[in-house]
Amino acid sequence: MLSRDQECRFDKVLDWRSSDSDSGSPARGLSSVKLLDALRALIGAIDPEEFKLREEIVAEEARQKEAAQEAVRRAWEADRLRLRLISELELNPDELLPGRLAVEPLRQAAKARLAGLARVTPDKDIANLPALRARAETAKQYAESLALERARTEALIPEIESLIRRLQGERPSASVAADDAENPLCPVCDVPIDRALAEGCKLSHKLPDLDAAKHRMDKLNEDIATENGRLLASKSSLDTLTRQLKPARSEADELSRRIHALEQAQEARSDAWFKTRRLIHDADCLEEYLLSQECVALVAESLIAEIETKRELAAAFRGEQAQVFSRISKFFDAVIRELVGPTAGGKVSLDGNGLKLSVELGGDRSTAAIDSLKVIAFDLAAMCMSIEGGTHLPAFLVHDSPREADLGLSVYHRLFHLVRGLEGEEAQPLFQYIVTTTTRPPDELSEAPWLREKLGGAPAEGRLLRRNL
Repeated sequence: MLSRDQECRFDKVLDWRSSDSDSGSPARGLSSVKLLDALRALIGAIDPEEFKLREEIVAEEARQKEAAQEAVRRAWEADRLRLRLISELELNPDELLPGRLAVEPLRQAAKARLAGLARVTPDKDIANLPALRARAETAKQYAESLALERARTEALIPEIESLIRRLQGERPSASVAADDAENPLCPVCDVPIDRALAEGCKLSHKLPDLDAAKHRMDKLNEDIATENGRLLASKSSLDTLTRQLKPARSEADELSRRIHALEQAQEARSDAWFKTRRLIHDADCLEEYLLSQECVALVAESLIAEIETKRELAAAFRGEQAQVFSRISKFFDAVIRELVGPTAGGKVSLDGNGLKLSVELGGDRSTAAIDSLKVIAFDLAAMCMSIEGGTHLPAFLVHDSPREADLGLSVYHRLFHLVRGLEGEEAQPLFQYIVTTTTRPPDELSEAPWLREKLGGAPAEGRLLRRNL
């Protein structure tokens, strides 16, 4: 605050170092609030309790904002859950009261649905499902056994018929063999045996076995009769199995369909049961959401009340410091009158929006030149207070090229005469004011003891401290 560099252009009272400059001043990175606090502390216009109070206000404002956002979020979650419960329970939203008053009707509706699920209907009694599964398994096995037996019987009939045909095919040769046994011929000369025996045959004396031929014929007829009986029995059994298989399969299929329907009903009932239990749980959650939202909203409201109370206290602190600003405002007004003219006026004020400098000259003026003048006048006013010992600053001030900040030449010259007037006739003035400038000051002040140094960029010996800083 004891000096302003040229890059600031003297456009804002809280700008002492330009952000574009290469200075390492921490003032470049401070917020306007902290800069104002620093200024007030330096001129003795702030109380430590006010500073502490303002920090508490900032912290509580952050907490209040967070609580308000949390309340909105919880209210949104509760509203979304409420709408889902109303939709799934198929209720009319217009019949429900707002807030927590709707929780109990929603909970009772969910419990009523759960009680409805507990009732058992005869056609969907899933308690007998194990017995029904056992019956279905028995019916299935019975139908499968009938089908297997029928397949076996159906496959046996062609075999029997083939065997009968083979046996019937053997009958002619067996019949011929029997006839030949009754009237045998000589196998050598084909002469009937009776004749050969009567006349005598010297070639053969071996006769056919008549009993064996008859036995073979009888056995063949017996086998044919037996196979015919088996064939009739198999066909009868096939008809019986075919008649029994159809109802057995129908019963097994019917039991399977009933089991499938009961399993689907059981699954649907289980899903509905869990969904309904979840609805009851969601109704409880809705109540918790609403309670927490109300608590957070109350916290946010209480914080608003606390913040307003502390803001009133902070305003009271600022009111207590009004005398400081009244004093610096008088100096500021006097400097403005000296620099601009007796018809002008200046005022320094502090409100909730910060520090305000105003110049009255036929109305409130605000131009680039006036804004630069305001800053220079404020610095001089603060220095005047420092001369009186009213600040925590030494009576010292450095302005870097104020003429370059759109300051008119006439006003620029008046600035030097003003400060010269503050010196009076004392050998040792109570302040030190340094102006670095490339614009020539008034002639009467462009000599010792007011002109202290002439510097230049080249050669190096002409620079400040004779080097490139």
